Amino acid sequence: MIIKTTNQVKDIVLMSTADWDHPFWTNKQHTAQALVKLGFRVFYIDSLGSRKLRLKQTKDLKRVWQRLQRLFSKPREVEKNLWVWSPCVLPVNFEKLSGLNRILFSVLLKYWLKKLSFCSRPLFWTYNPLSFLYMSPKHFSHIVYHCVDNIAEQPGAFAELIQSQEKQLFKQANYVFVTSRALEQLALSYSKNVHYFPNVVDFEHFHQACLDITVPADLQAIPHPRAGFIGAISAYKVDLELLCKVAIALPDVSLVLIGAIGEGDPDTKVDQLLKLPNVYFLGPKRYDQLPHYLKGLDVCLIPANINEYTRAMFPMKFFEYLAAGKPIVATDIDAIKEYGAVYSVAGDADAFAKKIMCEIENNDLTFMQDRLALAKKNTYLTRTKNMLECLDR
Repeated sequence: MIIKTTNQVKDIVLMSTADWDHPFWTNKQHTAQALVKLGFRVFYIDSLGSRKLRLKQTKDLKRVWQRLQRLFSKPREVEKNLWVWSPCVLPVNFEKLSGLNRILFSVLLKYWLKKLSFCSRPLFWTYNPLSFLYMSPKHFSHIVYHCVDNIAEQPGAFAELIQSQEKQLFKQANYVFVTSRALEQLALSYSKNVHYFPNVVDFEHFHQACLDITVPADLQAIPHPRAGFIGAISAYKVDLELLCKVAIALPDVSLVLIGAIGEGDPDTKVDQLLKLPNVYFLGPKRYDQLPHYLKGLDVCLIPANINEYTRAMFPMKFFEYLAAGKPIVATDIDAIKEYGAVYSVAGDADAFAKKIMCEIENNDLTFMQDRLALAKKNTYLTRTKNMLECLDR
């Protein structure tokens, strides 16, 4: 597809808030791949950081060291027409050096784009509300802001700076794409060209859970019925107290938690859950292994906290669970309410436990087909095509 608004522009600079090599892929990596499949060349910029550096956290220190090693390294071509660049920049709270940051970043970006024969004014597709701390919008033909989270509400974020910069980005972007109605309302305060596209799924990948694949040994060792959660086990996202109450209320149900503990929120405490005999932490798993784990679950959970961050969040795992054909029990999350026919919603721990049992006992194949049909309509390639049609119009 060639978008009319960028007649000669088949080059896109995509500024992410997630490193390409992060084990848990999100919108950013999948959208970059979809754009390449649709005929574009993509220059993917790894996350530049939107929260405070935690010097006591090994992960943060390791990431800083990796970036320093790549200070003047060239972009990597990870697949045909897709390059990944990991620039080393100063943390955004070093205000006195922000000018130096901007000059260094802009010069290096311009240099690498020229080396790769990108056009002089590519399209800029960003997920980072701090984008214009690093570069000027005048260097691009069009600006797309793909707003997928309320980043200012993440633990440790530079909230005031992000909110201020994001307002300017909303105003200057030619197109704003949002993944939830809450983000849509926020964006409409500053932009007239806002389009709602919910989160989607790599359908073929997660649909493998419906096929004849093996269930990993560590999950096989856990007794049925199994109610499982796959994702970041972080206190600001996951209602850990609710999970404790549910595990106590359902002693014969195995509660399986798959993911890194404290991802994005190092203050996360899971001590109470660890004490319960029917709660199993299996740790983070590779992306290619997730369908195998979904295969072995009887019901999937989205036990999200209800707070300022999650009110604007469309959980990626929702369509991933549906693509696996699994029944879902979720807390009362605004973003997925329009799909109420294919999942169960529960407002408290007692209702959550009852809905889990109901889904375990009444898993109708008709409902499974409904779940699969909805997931199949909501893929990265389909959504990216629809986004580009917005640019055409």
